[in-house]
Amino acid sequence: MKIYFLRHGRAIDDKNFFNDDHLRPLSPEGRQSIQSAAQFIAQNVSGVEFVFSSPFLRARQTMEIVRSYLHNKPEYAELDLIQPNNNDYKKLLGYLKSLECTSVLYAGHEPQIRGFIDYLISDSERVHLEIGVGSLHCVDFSDAEYVSPGSGKLVFSIPQDLQKAS
Repeated sequence: MKIYFLRHGRAIDDKNFFNDDHLRPLSPEGRQSIQSAAQFIAQNVSGVEFVFSSPFLRARQTMEIVRSYLHNKPEYAELDLIQPNNNDYKKLLGYLKSLECTSVLYAGHEPQIRGFIDYLISDSERVHLEIGVGSLHCVDFSDAEYVSPGSGKLVFSIPQDLQKAS
């Protein structure tokens, strides 16, 4: 199984947003940069069977854009388990394993993405990844006997600006 992580695009500034944070949308620049990321993903990531996002608007908008670029239009769902501060990684991994698929992609938040990657690839030490807006990461379990905490391998971690260069 491969798990791809995409941090949502840049949202409008929270200082100028007077509603609940979960309703904060992507900024125009965020939409444009996620379109570039979506093109990169469509060209470089194949076989994604399911796509997910957190229920936060900016993550849903990010995944809507990405999914529109994917040729196979994988099944989509929102998951409460990938909200910004949800750290029930055991439950999330159990859910993803229950799908019995080879590849998933989700649009989520920091610090949830970093924490889940740590959980998947490290038994003890924390990994110090940069999880900037629009960044793309992949954890692969192909070489592992079981999909379990600490048995994944970080295959890549690509900042958003490098996706544009490709």
